[in-house]
Amino acid sequence: MYIRSIFFLVLLLCCTSSVLSTKDKDDENTLLIIKKQLGDPYSLRWWVKGFDYCNASANVATEYSYITCTSTGRVKSLVLHNLDVTKPFPDGICGLTEMEYTEVSQIPGLYGPIPSCITKLSNLVLLGIMKTSLSGPVPDFSGHTKPTNLTGINLSGNQLSGTIPPSVFTLPNLDSLDLSSNSLTGTIPPGILHTTNPSLGLANNSLTGELPKSYGSVDFWLIDVGGNRLSGDASFLFSKQKMAVNIVLANNDFEFDLSYIEFSD
Repeated sequence: MYIRSIFFLVLLLCCTSSVLSTKDKDDENTLLIIKKQLGDPYSLRWWVKGFDYCNASANVATEYSYITCTSTGRVKSLVLHNLDVTKPFPDGICGLTEMEYTEVSQIPGLYGPIPSCITKLSNLVLLGIMKTSLSGPVPDFSGHTKPTNLTGINLSGNQLSGTIPPSVFTLPNLDSLDLSSNSLTGTIPPGILHTTNPSLGLANNSLTGELPKSYGSVDFWLIDVGGNRLSGDASFLFSKQKMAVNIVLANNDFEFDLSYIEFSD
């Protein structure tokens, strides 16, 4: 499942130089707390007290982790990838209050719920937590300190359950939402993503009911709801005027009445 904003994260981190700055002592302590919560894995052995994680010449970008900083020494981005750990999700990550980008991926031993405090990281732009054993609900973004600059959420390939919280559609700049390959149930909330050509991935869950009629007014760059238990007439997604690029509806119980729809030549 390809959702644009999140998958640009790795490219962004690899191709953007870290600003030479003095590290923040509070963020250093927070990183050490995260490391401890993960069981002090060997792959994070360079996370030690006094390490200058903001200095581009000293920063050890590995296949397991990557950090960049703001000009004031705060952690701007954090990637944790392919760690050999069996631990709950480290809620210490919520102490990185200036963080804009985070990706935690391909850590099958990571279990438990996604901590609700992650929705209070008000500077977040991209949030990716993929291919873990995390369970429980999708985070609720209804709080007053929600990250209004958030453009991409990718929570695919986990074991999340319950319904999709309507609050996720209140994030004003959200362009990409990928909740595919989880165990989500219930209906799809009626809200829409508010950008021009959004991407929505809800494939391979157990969602039921009909698609929200509001989706008929959206020119999706991608909408993938394949592999659910959705029903009803989905013909309103198609028309001559719509600019949708990728529509995936397979393996559901949809019906279609295309008799009134005009298609481009």
